[in-house]
Amino acid sequence: MDFQNSFSESEGNLKIIFMGTPEFAVPTLERILPTEWKVVGVVTQPDRPKGRHQKITPPPIKEIALREGIGVFQPQRIRDQESVSWFQSEEIDCIVVVAYGQILPKEILSIPRLGCINLHASLLPKYRGAAPIPYALMDGETTTGVTTMKMNEEMDAGDMYLQKEIPIESTDTHGCLHDKLAELGAELMLETIERLKRGTLETIPQDHSKATYAPKLEPKKGAIPWSSEAAKIDYLIRGLSPFPGAFTYWKNERLKIYFSKTRTPTRTDPPGTVLSMGNEGIEVAAGRDAVLLTDLQLQNKKRMEASQFIRGSLIRVGDVFNGD
Repeated sequence: MDFQNSFSESEGNLKIIFMGTPEFAVPTLERILPTEWKVVGVVTQPDRPKGRHQKITPPPIKEIALREGIGVFQPQRIRDQESVSWFQSEEIDCIVVVAYGQILPKEILSIPRLGCINLHASLLPKYRGAAPIPYALMDGETTTGVTTMKMNEEMDAGDMYLQKEIPIESTDTHGCLHDKLAELGAELMLETIERLKRGTLETIPQDHSKATYAPKLEPKKGAIPWSSEAAKIDYLIRGLSPFPGAFTYWKNERLKIYFSKTRTPTRTDPPGTVLSMGNEGIEVAAGRDAVLLTDLQLQNKKRMEASQFIRGSLIRVGDVFNGD
C-alpha cells in the first residue's frame, strides 16, 4: 500500500508530460487538454513509413500536439542520455503514459513528484504486453477492462491504482473493443490523476503469480486453423479484425476475414471445406461445427460483405480453404 504525496492547490495546476503514440492514446490526451492541468510537452515515437506507399507519417498523438501548440519530443531510444536530460530539464508533476511503445528507465521514472502513471488496456495482471485487446478476444474472455498503475522498470508490472471492467460482446472485434477501451481508459486516467493530486489514492500490488502475457502479434498468428473448433476460429477472426487480420488461402490467393459467426454445419465435410454459400455468408467446416464468413477481402480486391463477395467470386461449394 502506498499513498502518493498530495499536490497542494496553492502550488498551482499540475504540469504534465504526456507520452503516447497510437490512436488508443488520443482520447486520454484530448480529455486532459481542456482541464486546468497543463501539458508542457508530448513525447511520442518517431514518424514512420505507413500504408501501401510507405509514406512517412507522424503518430496521431503528434498531430494533436502540433494542433494545440505543444512541444513534441520524438527520441529513437528513451533510454539514451539525451532523452533523460530532456525530461530532467522540464519542471513536471507527473508523466502520463498511454501506449507509448518503450519501457521507461528509472532515471525518468524518478523525476515527477507524483510519479509516472500508465494506462493499460486489460485487467492486470492479465495480458501484460503490447497486444492485450486481441489476446483477450482470441482467448474467448467474456470481460475485459482498463487499469491505471504506477510504472516501474518492468513491463506492466507496477502497482495498480484503479480498474474499470466491461463485458465483451459476441459481436466485438479488435477494432470496436479498442475504441470502447480507449474512451473508458481516458475517463479512468482523469479520475486517477485527480485523486493522486488530492492525495486520496492508494496503490494495490499486482499478484504476479496470476500474470499472463500478450506479446506483439506476428503476421503468421492470423492463419486460420480450420481443424480447430468453430468457436476458437471465431475468437481468432474477431480478435484480429481489422488489423492485422485473420486469413486463409483459396487456390493460392490470400483471403482476409473480418467477421464471422459460428453455426451448426449443414453437411459433413473435412475442415476448411466450403459447405454452403448464400446471402448470410460462406459456411466453412471447422474441426467442430462450422464458421459463417460474413465480411471478407480477397487478395488485391476491396473488402466486401459476403453477399456481394459471392456474386463476383469464383469460389464454389466443395472448395477447400487452407490455413497456411
